[in-house]
Amino acid sequence: MRAASGTPSRPRSRRLRDQIAVGWLLAAVAVSLVHRWVPSATWLMIHLVLLGALTHSALVWSEHFAHTLLHTVPDDAGRRRQDARVALLAVGSVLVFLGVPLTAWPLVVVGATAVAGAVVWHAVHLVAVLRAALPSRFRIVTRTYVAAALCLPVGAGFGAALAFGLPEEWKGRLLIAHMGANLLGWVGLTVTGTLVTFWPTMLRTRMDDRAEMLARQALPIQLGGLTVLVAGALLGWTPLALAGLVGYTAGLVWWGRALVRPLRAHGLREFAPASVLAALIWAAVGLVWTGWLLGTTPTWADLADTIPTVAGSSPSGSQPNYCRARCPTSSRP
Repeated sequence: MRAASGTPSRPRSRRLRDQIAVGWLLAAVAVSLVHRWVPSATWLMIHLVLLGALTHSALVWSEHFAHTLLHTVPDDAGRRRQDARVALLAVGSVLVFLGVPLTAWPLVVVGATAVAGAVVWHAVHLVAVLRAALPSRFRIVTRTYVAAALCLPVGAGFGAALAFGLPEEWKGRLLIAHMGANLLGWVGLTVTGTLVTFWPTMLRTRMDDRAEMLARQALPIQLGGLTVLVAGALLGWTPLALAGLVGYTAGLVWWGRALVRPLRAHGLREFAPASVLAALIWAAVGLVWTGWLLGTTPTWADLADTIPTVAGSSPSGSQPNYCRARCPTSSRP
């Protein structure tokens, strides 16, 4: 069946899949308008964007780019499986969005498990695509997507632990581990993998000849730095966490060298590449800010109070929502 324009019409499930991210963003806007009457409103707005819209988009578009670069085409069964992954992610996200404001930790655990399951399934699919594809120059992009996908279940586990309600010291440690695995791992690696080829495409210019090599060299540096960061946070050893953050940043800078030559060749003439560059600058600011907080905040408990909204925590000096309702006073730090 063809549309009136003569181009093939898109299946309804494809259109719905692409509109889910817009739905999460509209939900975030709606919550912002009535936030005074919504429990954990700030946490909800942040996660509707990050867990809702951004995670959905990463799941969908990383698979699209993997198939494109590896010159593989999913069949109808493959598309149905992708729809199932998207649906599982959406259901899991809804459960998390309900569980945290309602302080229903079992709901959070089920939701986080569904989210992790959808993304691990996505990683398994990408590995299968890699194995079935013919040799390709940019296989590193798909490998980066797989590495990114394996970070999210770890971060989701840390997030579920944060929702349970822990002593402030552990809340600060898990908060940094949660942010590291999800923002630097799942989101950061997905973005860097995509921009290897997509950046020069947006600029409408030739790719840096070193792009594939730099991406391949940067990935283990980023993963190593991220591992050290998470380990330092869990051990409560700030110098180790800082070293990991510096290591991840070094890998990011090494990868980013491939972006310079296309930018110099063409310059910024359109909104899309300009917005991506602005986002990368803000990411750099965020890394510096996180390092500053790690280096200057006296204790991990103080760090939990410095960044309260990401964890859905309560105001300084009080316990998390779930623990406030269910834990004895003696359990407070």
